[in-house]
Order: sequence, then structure tokens, then C-alpha cells
Amino acid sequence: MNEQRLPDLLATMHRAAFNALSFVNGIGFEEFLSDIKTQQAVVMSLIVIGENSARAIAKYPSVVDQFDQIPWRSMRGMRNRIAHNYDETNFEIVWKVILEELPKLILNIEIVQKQLNA
Repeated sequence: MNEQRLPDLLATMHRAAFNALSFVNGIGFEEFLSDIKTQQAVVMSLIVIGENSARAIAKYPSVVDQFDQIPWRSMRGMRNRIAHNYDETNFEIVWKVILEELPKLILNIEIVQKQLNA
């Protein structure tokens, strides 16, 4: 297995956040609640974000501490809650994360990517 570099982890997180937003583009909360495919697609994106965040925490702790505008540990925690208790997923919280947190995450990842490439 190849060692994942931080830029790769960030790119995967960015793509997953963008995908989650695109999955709910043009639909409201009620439609989201009635669409199991969209729910599962979004949840999988959140799991991908959290898993890559966990890898970054484990492999690059000093960088994670340096870029605290990214909620690394919260994303890892959300991944753990979803993955281990899927049948208890609170889709109101998921919806709020999608609309309020993912746009900020995308921007913050882009900032970190630029700083790492500077």
C-alpha cells in the first residue's frame, strides 16, 4: 500500500465535500429525508472526509495542529458516529453539516493547499 501524502488526503477530502454538496443541490430537507440514495451518498462522502481526516491526524499531527481552521477531530468523530451507528444517524445534523460546514471546509482546504504549495 502506498503512503498517502497530506496533499492527497486533502484533495480527497475536498472532492468528497464538493460531491456531498452536489448531491443535495436543488433539493430541500424534506426531499433529502425521502431519498435514501442521496442520504447514503452524502453519508459516504462524510465517511470519506472523516477517514482521511483520521489519517491526517495520525500521520501529520504537527500539520494538523498548525491548520486548526479545519475541524480534523470533529470530522473524524462524525465519521466514527456514522460508521458505527448508521441506523441512528441524525439526518437533521447531517443536513446542517452539509449546508453550513462543508462550504467552509472546502474553502479552508483550499487555503491550506495553497499554503502547503507555497
